[in-house]
Amino acid sequence: MKQGLTSGLVLLILGIICGLTLSVVNFLTAPIIMQNEQAKKYESLNDLGIEMSQYTITDSSLSGAIDTVYLLTPIDSQTNPIIRVYSVTTTGFSEGLNMMIAVDENMIVVAYVTVSHQESPGYGKDTLETHDFNMVGAVLPDTTQFEAKAKTTVTCDAVLLCFDLVAIQATLDFGGEN
Repeated sequence: MKQGLTSGLVLLILGIICGLTLSVVNFLTAPIIMQNEQAKKYESLNDLGIEMSQYTITDSSLSGAIDTVYLLTPIDSQTNPIIRVYSVTTTGFSEGLNMMIAVDENMIVVAYVTVSHQESPGYGKDTLETHDFNMVGAVLPDTTQFEAKAKTTVTCDAVLLCFDLVAIQATLDFGGEN
């Protein structure tokens, strides 16, 4: 009985020490991980080709396929429109097709970029990395000018779904008709 109590006490102390150690490590690394994730997101914003120095950027989190919305408020509202950039994730041939789609206050697609994906090499991957879906300038929710690429139906359907989801959210955000 005494040996079982001693063993239990030793396990309890080891559990407390491990728990405290993990807590300290998490406390020290969580801000760094969050900064790295933010840096990756803001790097993707720069990939859109929008002059970010012209805007004040605020972001908010959503749940669902659109996880983050970046509100770009122009510093000079006389020359620049309000833009919302949507981080949207869908499933193509593989899970995790993530795009950023920028829409201005007139519901016009300003820019878009694929942030990450797990599509098949030679098919979906090549389509995402080289094909222009012809959506810059499209007025949402109309996606009729979307240009798919032959032999990559699943990937193209996933990209089109990204634009459709953004059209719904942008309509809610900008108060457009749908």
